[in-house]
Amino acid sequence: MLHCGKYVGSSVDMRGGGARLDNHTKAALTKTSREKKQRHHAELCKEGTEANLRILAVFGCDDQIKPYVPLVETIFIALLGTFVGQEKPRMYNPQPCYDLYDRIRYRAMMPDIDGNGLNGALPIYQGMVGVSSGRQTYRCVTCDQELAPNTSQRNHSRLVEPGNPLGPRRCIACEIIFADTGEERIRAADGSYKRISEPREKHKLWVTAGHADVCGNLACAAPRASGAGFNGWMEQSRCQNCASFLSYQKRRRVPDSQIKERQPQELELTARSHIWSEAEDQILSAKRTEGLKFQEIVARHFPKLNALLLSERHTFLKRKERKAKRTTMPKESTKAPDWTDDEIKILRNAMMSKETARAMLPLLPQRTISSIVTKMSYLRKTINQST
Repeated sequence: MLHCGKYVGSSVDMRGGGARLDNHTKAALTKTSREKKQRHHAELCKEGTEANLRILAVFGCDDQIKPYVPLVETIFIALLGTFVGQEKPRMYNPQPCYDLYDRIRYRAMMPDIDGNGLNGALPIYQGMVGVSSGRQTYRCVTCDQELAPNTSQRNHSRLVEPGNPLGPRRCIACEIIFADTGEERIRAADGSYKRISEPREKHKLWVTAGHADVCGNLACAAPRASGAGFNGWMEQSRCQNCASFLSYQKRRRVPDSQIKERQPQELELTARSHIWSEAEDQILSAKRTEGLKFQEIVARHFPKLNALLLSERHTFLKRKERKAKRTTMPKESTKAPDWTDDEIKILRNAMMSKETARAMLPLLPQRTISSIVTKMSYLRKTINQST
C-alpha cells in the first residue's frame, strides 16, 4: 500500500534553498537525521520512504523580502492542506491558528490532496524570520503590562481577538475581570491598576446586601465555604462541579440556548450536611499523607461522602494548620549576625586554597551556602579594587 506525506518548508539560507533540499534528500537516503524529531524528517527516515521534492517559489537574496517568507509558506500550506495537530490544539498551536487555517481553505474552496500533512506549526504564528512569536514581547492592551517571553505573565496571557493568533493580548489579571464582567479593568485614581479584582469587592457588597453566598445554580446552592473551589461572582458564581459542567458544554460548542445547569445527585446534597469530627479529620490527613487519592479514601473510609467534599475539607484543614503555625511561631529576627574577623579570615584562607562554599559549611555553622558565596564574591571585588 502506497503511503504519502506532504510537507511545505522554506529557507532563507544565504547559500540558497538547495542546501535545505540536500538535507531532506540525505535524510531519505541515509535514514538518519539530526531533525528526526520533526514530523517530515521522521517520515523521511522510515524504510521505503523516498523524497519527492518540488520548488514552489524562488526569491532573490533581498533583506526586504526575507520577512515575508513565512507568509508565502503559510499560503502554500493552506493551498496544499499540510497543517496538522488539530486533535491536540493546545499542545502545538493555539486553537485560533487552526480556525484561521480552516477558514482560509473553506473560503478558497480548496480540494483535499492525497497525503498526510506533516507541518506541525503555522509559520505566520511562529513570527517573522529571526523573531518568532515565542520570542516577541507583547504588552497588555488594558494595563500595558509587559508580557515578555518565557514568563508566567506571557504564558497565561490571552488573545483579545480569538480568531487572530497574532493579535493583541490581555494579561491574565485583566482577562479574568473581562471574562467575569465583560468590561475592561478599571484604572485607579493614582494611575495604577488594583491587584485585587474589582468583581470580588462587588461580590462582598452583594453578599452584605443580603444575598446568599452560594452556588448560583439553584439546584445545587453549595455554600462558598473555606476550601471550596468557586468560579465567578454574584449571580454567576458556580461551585467547582457546576463550573466544570458548564465549561464542558461550552467546549463542545453547545448553543447558549441549549446549555443546561448541573443537577446534583441526592448523595451529594445529603453529604453537605455532614458534621466532621476530629477523628475523621485525622483519618483524612493521614491517608492523604500516605498518598491515597480522594476517590480511594472515599471508598475505604467515607462511603457516604464524595471526593470533592473531601478535597474541600482537606484544603480547609491545611489552611487552618498554616494559620495556626503563623500565630504560634515565635517572631525571631531573620537577620543574620554580622561577619566576625575570624570568619572572614577563614574565608580568605579558603579563597587562597580555592575551597568551595560547601566545603566551608562545617567551619561556618552559622552561615548558609548562599551567604558564604555572597561574602566570598564581595571579598574578591574588594581585593580586585585594592590591586
